[in-house]
Amino acid sequence: QVWSPRESCQDNEIVGNVIRAARTAYTLPEMLVISVPGDSTFAGVPIRLLNLAEGVPDALSLNVVEGNRIFDADGVAIALQGSARNRVMDNVITGVTARRPFPGNTISPEWDWAHANGSAIWVSGGSPGNVLQENRFEAVEGFLIVTDDDSTQVDPTLPLGRVLVR
Repeated sequence: QVWSPRESCQDNEIVGNVIRAARTAYTLPEMLVISVPGDSTFAGVPIRLLNLAEGVPDALSLNVVEGNRIFDADGVAIALQGSARNRVMDNVITGVTARRPFPGNTISPEWDWAHANGSAIWVSGGSPGNVLQENRFEAVEGFLIVTDDDSTQVDPTLPLGRVLVR
């Protein structure tokens, strides 16, 4: 979907996808590699709700991420960045590894995900009212869920020590 930063992106569904994350050897030009010399892995976040509309907090909201299967993510499998009141449920996430070396690609200070590196689901600061429930995880190197917004509802059945609420 093509989206203008001045418009809302709401009520969309990302449902029933099978995503096997791919990595490719790619050497970044020296001018782009400031504090990460030698990072030659180019890997994206398999599902990412990223709100780039400054000053429009609800521009990316009320979306559903449900019933997806994600394999072999590098860094983070599902990221909610600046997006509100979304539902992430009944997804299966298998094989999340930490980025080495960590790339540190940050758009905004509250979106620094170094602490979530290797985790299945990360919710950035400024992402209020999201609901994360009935997701299943296997072979996740970091936390199952990291949320930097304390209004996010996290499935209470997850093992202690595998969820980080900051």
